[in-house]
Amino acid sequence: MKEESDNASEGKCPFGFSDKNQVPNTGFSNSKWWPNQLNLKILHQNSALTNPMSNDFNYKDEFNSLDFLLFKQNIEKSIFSFSNLKTLYFFPSGRWDILTDKDILIKLPKEHIVASLNLSKKLIDNDNFKDNKFIDLRVKNNLVTK
Repeated sequence: MKEESDNASEGKCPFGFSDKNQVPNTGFSNSKWWPNQLNLKILHQNSALTNPMSNDFNYKDEFNSLDFLLFKQNIEKSIFSFSNLKTLYFFPSGRWDILTDKDILIKLPKEHIVASLNLSKKLIDNDNFKDNKFIDLRVKNNLVTK
């Protein structure tokens, strides 16, 4: 005995994809498949909250300043070479951080820069500290390494 088919369901997709909003050969849009997805556009915005410097801080002006020239002289007086340095970070408080060519971050104090640079270089060259990637000398008479 042959089953009779319903004329209304003939020619329709058995999986329910006969939506009139579907364009042939393109499928459904992402919003049709995932209607409750998160709006990620907010992640692409540059918020002032993510900037540690004030709005009027100008890197170009700071690197043309006397602070940078004095810091450059301190590096030249130390056993560090500019070829050992990858990145310099200046803070409005007058303090510097250095990222070395070995990806070691050095947080320098505001004072005694040459002595701190020399100590950092000796630590970096010492085999006991070869796995450390962080040297913090900001607190007087204290050394923090990781």
